[in-house]
Amino acid sequence: MVLHRCHPLGPGDPKAVLIKSEVPVAGHELIRRRRGPRVAGSSLTDGPGKLCQALALTREHDRVDLCGPSSILKICDDGVRVGDENVERAPRVGVDYAGDAASWPLRLVTDSTVFSSSGDSTGFCR
Repeated sequence: MVLHRCHPLGPGDPKAVLIKSEVPVAGHELIRRRRGPRVAGSSLTDGPGKLCQALALTREHDRVDLCGPSSILKICDDGVRVGDENVERAPRVGVDYAGDAASWPLRLVTDSTVFSSSGDSTGFCR
């Protein structure tokens, strides 16, 4: 049984970027309906399973072209740049089976990616 859906970005090989959270800048009411009325605002999209539920991502979205102009799912450049000094590298989580690779610092974290901000982002992808 699959408890949560994660949406890795990348080719079919086990090389990908796992988006673990996002800061929604539009569609708050729809996200709230999908996640439920009792979920705290800061918890709407702060985990890979929660994010997929909020965005209604399913297996049908696997291998979607994230750069295609007519794609239903896109990654867009909003112009925000995060300097290296604001990015923390940490060991991967939940991959004990990976042996030595489990401790590789491949987890990148920045406070601008955690949905606990005031939510005052104004731009979004068109």
